[in-house]
Amino acid sequence: MFDWWRFSRKLSHRSVESIMRLPVMSDPKNVAAMQVLNITFVVLAFTRDELSPWVVIEMCRITLEHGLSPVASIAFALFGYSMGGLGRNPEEALRFGQLALALYRKFGARSYMARVCALYYDGVHCWKRSPSEMFTTLTQASQVGMETGDTEFGLLCAGLPAWTKLSFTPLHEIDRELTLLEARMKVHRQSTFDNVIRPLHQFAQSLMGLGVAEDIAYLRGEIYTDDLESSLPKEHPARCWAKVYQVVMCCLFGRYNEAVQYSKLAIEVIKRDFGPISVSETMFFCGFADVAYARERRKKKAHVARRYCHRLFQWSQRAPDNFSGMYLLLDAELTALANQQATYLKYKNALAVLNQGNYFPLVALGSERLALYLRDYKGDHGTARLFFSASTGKLLEMGSSGQSAASFKRTATF
Repeated sequence: MFDWWRFSRKLSHRSVESIMRLPVMSDPKNVAAMQVLNITFVVLAFTRDELSPWVVIEMCRITLEHGLSPVASIAFALFGYSMGGLGRNPEEALRFGQLALALYRKFGARSYMARVCALYYDGVHCWKRSPSEMFTTLTQASQVGMETGDTEFGLLCAGLPAWTKLSFTPLHEIDRELTLLEARMKVHRQSTFDNVIRPLHQFAQSLMGLGVAEDIAYLRGEIYTDDLESSLPKEHPARCWAKVYQVVMCCLFGRYNEAVQYSKLAIEVIKRDFGPISVSETMFFCGFADVAYARERRKKKAHVARRYCHRLFQWSQRAPDNFSGMYLLLDAELTALANQQATYLKYKNALAVLNQGNYFPLVALGSERLALYLRDYKGDHGTARLFFSASTGKLLEMGSSGQSAASFKRTATF
């Protein structure tokens, strides 16, 4: 880690223009080394992710010392992704993400388009623009990736929008897209990202009432099975993602104690570079589980929630359109925990922001939590009924099954 920060400080003193003026790499050995590292980083990301920073440093070092090559676009896309993925330095992430795109255009290497776009749009883009603006470009990158033989990242580009779309797209559309994507992965015998997508697809199907588990909050079905999870290594990204969606399911259905337990495993997503949108949503739901469980037990402290709320606040200052809704709702929960006078206004403010983006799960969750606050702390049953109705209505609008909506409305007793 020391080498990473020392190198990142060194690189921060280099301007994009000075790097673009470097000569073209001519030594075949260095070109070959860059190609090997380009292949290696994907393998390490799924097996020894602690070594991934070394690959990024080595690719950038070879470029700075021996000149530019088409693979340099991937090197700086990786560096930008690493700086932006956990919010380490969004400004540097944007700077080197733009450099990666400029290098891709300079060499016109279509075979690297899918990789550069996957890294840029998953780890960098959201610090400047709305994630929804990436859909068209990723569709093009996916097509180019398939045409040039990079099926691995071509299919990843096809799947990346699903994580973002889940927040504001009806479930049946998500289900259809992921079913088609999994069929394409099967045809191309591509499994690198297949197991990572399966927990997301199972989450959508479970909310639609298509899961096979008797317990609706248990993330199992035909897509993500017990056998599949047991076959994966403990630290495999698919298992981490399964725990994230298990936290979300438990939060939606009021199982806060279980959500807290699952969140202890889900935080692996926060520790690893999975992209700021994914990390922010994981922080929100793990923090929400912590404060909701504290409210349920009438505790006054929620240290995990406060830590993630602080980080989401920092991120919302840099990209308010993408992170302020989550920050405001988690802050409202913490305010409700202390039963402060501003609680109602904070919930209303959070819901106004989330409704503007039509974020289905968060609007449903926020409306229900405000209803519970009004009922339990203020004794206002009439207004509480209105927010309970709004919460289940939003869940049904999302495409959730009647069974899910009924389970979600478990606390609507007066």
